[in-house]
Amino acid sequence: MTYDPATANPLYGNPLKTRDDVEKGLRDLFNPLLPYFSEGAARVRLDGGAAHF
Repeated sequence: MTYDPATANPLYGNPLKTRDDVEKGLRDLFNPLLPYFSEGAARVRLDGGAAHF
């Protein structure tokens, strides 16, 4: 099986045409971050290496 990065995108398959589509898209992008919020939810601390700008 070949990895397709397009299908790994949380917005894949969401047409973003209606308010419900946009709300679902925001939830799909935001929910994976919830475990990384600091106590009090002031910061999001992601693991691993990343580019910082």
